This record gives sequence, structure tokens and C-alpha cells, in this order.
Amino acid sequence: MSNIYGKLPFRVAVGALALTALVFGILSLGRRDRSRPDSFAKPSESDSCRALFAPSEDLEEDDLRAIASASSSLDVAMFAFTDRRIARAIEQAATRGVHVRIYRDPRQYGDERERAIRNNTQPLMDELASYKGIELRVKRGSESMHLKAYCVDGRLLRTGSANWSENGEMLQDNDVYLITIKTAVDDFERDFGVIWGRSDNTIR
Repeated sequence: MSNIYGKLPFRVAVGALALTALVFGILSLGRRDRSRPDSFAKPSESDSCRALFAPSEDLEEDDLRAIASASSSLDVAMFAFTDRRIARAIEQAATRGVHVRIYRDPRQYGDERERAIRNNTQPLMDELASYKGIELRVKRGSESMHLKAYCVDGRLLRTGSANWSENGEMLQDNDVYLITIKTAVDDFERDFGVIWGRSDNTIR
């Protein structure tokens, strides 16, 4: 091969060498290095991720079942929360001895509270915070707390686009994922611990 390149002008030879290296590089992409461990751990048979889509599916019913299954902890980060059936399920979980932590967006929390007062009804978050075993914290600052997620007993993660409102759960185009993959659950719990522990949170 060196004899072939030796007969070509310098610039042409350099270009031919570069083209050869590129071709070998592309061909090697399909070959896996068996000496290196996989980047991602193989999921166990119990790991799962179930996708649900509203309005063709009733997301509220799945959330109610998940909350009803809680036996020790329920960590919630919810942007909008006006669904009273969900609130009743959380109150029942707290009555069973489940430790509930709810983290809210400041604007949504404030707007919901003001609407309830204008309508002469008790704000939903005030009611929840009055239950033994339910803690409520609200983020401060100008940036949104935009999560719509919760974790049951450190084993089941629910995340997606659906807020806890009747429209969000049943009428709007939304998705929800119910995940038992341990790494995903652990990552959420780790992040939830960080946002829950912010020093400037408002504690209700």
C-alpha cells in the first residue's frame, strides 16, 4: 500500500490515507468490544415501565391504585394539584401510617389557594397539611417546580405530563409512565431529597 501512495502527489496521498482511515472506522462501528463491560446494567425480570395515555385511558384510576398500594412512604412533586379524589386517597394513606411528603410549585400553589378562598372552600393543600403524617413544602423563586411525579415505597415511580387535575388525568392529551426500574426510582428519590431539602423552601 505504501508503494501505491508513493507514486501519488503528496496532497492526493494524504487524502487517500484519510479516506482509508474513515472507511476502516465506519466498518469498526459494527464490531463490539467484548472486553469492555456494558454501559447499562441488564434489567431484572421484575423491572418494568408501563405507558398510559389520556384521554383514551383513565390516568386517575391508575394513580388511585398506586397510592392505595403505599404502605410506608409517598413522595410527591406535583405542579398542579386540584383533584379531590387523589387528595382523599392520600389522606387515607396517611391514616394507614404512610409518611407523605408533597412538594409544590409556588405559583400554582398560590393560585389554587386563592381560587378556593374566593369560592368559600377550604384550600386543598391546607386540608392535606392538617393530616398527621403529611408534610407540605413549597418551592421559592421565579423558576417553576414543573414535575408531575411521585414515588411509592421507594419501589414505584410515576412520571409524565399529567397534573393531578380532573382535566389532566382524564380529558387532556397526556402521558404517564409507571416505572419499577430500580435505577430510575433511586434517581428520582435522590433528586426529590435535594429539592425537598432546599434551605429556602416554604414549609406549610
